[in-house]
Amino acid sequence: MSSKVRQDKAYVNNLRALLSIRLVILEISILILVLVAATLIPQVPLQTRGDPVKALEWLENRTDLQASITAFLSSLSIFTVSSSWWFIILWLSIALSVFAYLITRFPSNVISSPRRRYIHQTYDFGSTEPLFVASRIRAYLSSLGFSITLQVSDNSLAIYATKHWKNTWLLWIAHLGFILLLLGVILNSIYGWQITDIPVPNRERLDIPRTDLSVVSNGLSTSWDPLISSPIDYIARIDLYEGDKKVVSNYPLRVNNPVAYEGISLHLRSFGQAAIMRVYDTSGRLVFDGGIPLTSKDDIGRSYGVVQVENYDLKVSVPPENTYDPDIPAGTVKVDLYKSGTSHMGTKIVSRTAPQTIDRLRVMLLREDRYVGLSFSYQPFSPAVWLGGGLLLVGSAGMFIRRKGKLVFDLYANNDNCFCDLKADCMPLIDFSRALKSLGGKQLCTGWDNN
Repeated sequence: MSSKVRQDKAYVNNLRALLSIRLVILEISILILVLVAATLIPQVPLQTRGDPVKALEWLENRTDLQASITAFLSSLSIFTVSSSWWFIILWLSIALSVFAYLITRFPSNVISSPRRRYIHQTYDFGSTEPLFVASRIRAYLSSLGFSITLQVSDNSLAIYATKHWKNTWLLWIAHLGFILLLLGVILNSIYGWQITDIPVPNRERLDIPRTDLSVVSNGLSTSWDPLISSPIDYIARIDLYEGDKKVVSNYPLRVNNPVAYEGISLHLRSFGQAAIMRVYDTSGRLVFDGGIPLTSKDDIGRSYGVVQVENYDLKVSVPPENTYDPDIPAGTVKVDLYKSGTSHMGTKIVSRTAPQTIDRLRVMLLREDRYVGLSFSYQPFSPAVWLGGGLLLVGSAGMFIRRKGKLVFDLYANNDNCFCDLKADCMPLIDFSRALKSLGGKQLCTGWDNN
């Protein structure tokens, strides 16, 4: 056998492996496993659907092995949803599969199909009658469900066989997935809601809109990597109340570790500096007592926050953390007072030991602190979206793989020997070597044909 024939055979075998249905099933299975891991194992088993109290108990009693597995999955961005690599790959695969399916379904007069490659094999049947070989090949193809057409010429007999693979169930799966996905998105937009990045100062209680729940932030802690001296994790400890009843105590909320209670998901989205202030009017009446999240930045990088007190806007500014600012000494804050939003009433530097009076307000700094930014969401039909996406992926990918097949058998006699040239469509890739060899054929060569 020549080196060219061996190279062609190796190319055919490599293509068979590449286009193998087993490989496609393996790829889809990996995507599904990653999806399941991201949904069911974010820090705590079934945490996003289970009891937060049990989740906290599991976190406190987990083994080093469980912690290391969680850290490994987190390093792969498994627990991130919309921005993770696996989520992008999943939806990109869905889009490509749907696009490929639509292209293959276009009529030939709308779009010209690309030139298809065929496996070209030649078999020698010796002195066997061509009609006998043709009848056996025809019977074999009929048993596989191929549509057969015969064409007879002076010196040869051609058998054309085509088959549209039965993919009706895949079509129904893809349509069902698309309907579920679309229905889930529509229902979530109607009945669901999302509130993004609400600042909560430490040790203050915030009512969650549209619910009877409230949340208290107990502070933010940072985990550091001792080798590179950089933060590796941020943990906000929160209490969750239903009315006056505490239902979750000191839960460790992370960026990629949300907590869910009765369908309401809480996510840690941000954190930053805050100032705990107390403000009195000229009569000594307390008009403000609480934290002011410094969520904004001015032109020179100072963090500031604004709160409305009586008929005034109170603006509190601090320099960036670990940064020296000569206008705002350490342990102090800069307070600007505005009336009606535009009239500047004065500026003072306020510390814990030196309260200041601006216009009719006396301003006191109790301490510098931090805030956490929390997001709340209610998406009751998200399972339908995930299920629909998975069904659409499986159905559309399956229809793209299982498409029309075409075979051409050209039988002819030469020097009293019967020869058969086989052209087999590479997609789907079907090996008829065993069938032809069982009829007494001897394979002579394998190659490719673009016609």
